[in-house]
Amino acid sequence: KNALHSSTSASFGFGCALVPRSLRSLPGLERRLATSCRGVLARSDGRAVRCCVQAASVTRVVTISLDFELAWGSFDVANRADVLRCARWTHDEGVPLLLEVLARYGIPATWATVGAVARDGLTLADRRMEEVSYPWMREGWLAPVPFGVGEADAPEWFAPRLVDRIQESAVGHEVGFHGHTHVLFGHPGTPQGRKEQELLACREVAAERGIEGGSFVFPRNSIGALDAMSRLGFSTYRDVDWLDGSRRLARRSSTYRSVVSALSDVAARAPRIVEPSMCGEMVAQPGSMMLRYPAGWRGRIPDSFRSRRLQAGLASLAARGGQLHVWFHPVNLYYGHPRMLTVFESFLRSVRDGVEQDTWEVLTMGRVADRVRAGEW
Repeated sequence: KNALHSSTSASFGFGCALVPRSLRSLPGLERRLATSCRGVLARSDGRAVRCCVQAASVTRVVTISLDFELAWGSFDVANRADVLRCARWTHDEGVPLLLEVLARYGIPATWATVGAVARDGLTLADRRMEEVSYPWMREGWLAPVPFGVGEADAPEWFAPRLVDRIQESAVGHEVGFHGHTHVLFGHPGTPQGRKEQELLACREVAAERGIEGGSFVFPRNSIGALDAMSRLGFSTYRDVDWLDGSRRLARRSSTYRSVVSALSDVAARAPRIVEPSMCGEMVAQPGSMMLRYPAGWRGRIPDSFRSRRLQAGLASLAARGGQLHVWFHPVNLYYGHPRMLTVFESFLRSVRDGVEQDTWEVLTMGRVADRVRAGEW
């Protein structure tokens, strides 16, 4: 308590956190919360001191990763007319709006970009890649993708000028990769040869564009070929979300994860604070929360519930330390626009306020990986 009124408070980091309800009901005088957030006070009258003294040595990081895929993300599983309409809006309006909002609050993100999106059309080498075999696809993987055209004629698939804007942004965005043509690395229908061809193509795009670092987000979180990734110069990847704090349970089926995520939205449950770790030669960075789009039955979930989840995640981050890793697909801004963008902007406003108060910092996936490798996490 004395520290809160001390003139030597400059040696501490200040942030905001709430004491768990279980402590508020304890009888007696003020009690200290025995966590990494030193100085959070719970009083017998149920009130909590919000501005608390925190140990400056505890790492608190917000990371935002964006799966930048346009039509590549779902052309094989959704109505193609809808996919193309959504992708065209994302190219023309969605990504420019997102860049503007991120710049307004000075927040950098990792743009996990499909490699082909960063080029002005498919190459002959792309079309000669080893074919995949998925039960739901009755044609070749690249058959629906226009050949011989670029961004001017097919902005639903290609967007090198948007990638230029991402790279040129003053806030310091990172361009990572999301596969080259969005094949599924963990699916048995993707040959090992195709996985390596995809990774090599991504490295070629990186060399053409002067992209440094090696952040990777697996298409549909289907993880595979980690050894090849490390050998070909990738250093970190986004792991599956810690929906319940357990790596084992988090790796269950995508249907399970989708149901848990939806129920978490309905319950406005705080996302998990995660910790990056070494997985072989790669740095694994689990997700905390996917910001889901308000389409279909999800559109009936009030936006305030998603905002409360994000705010609760920031409160947990301030109290415990670690990494709050929020991610989503820019194409999903299209559904119910501007609902999702409004929720995200509210989150960014709180993130910026925390940065200005030295409560946490914002790091891209690449910068987090650098710290882990340097033993600074």
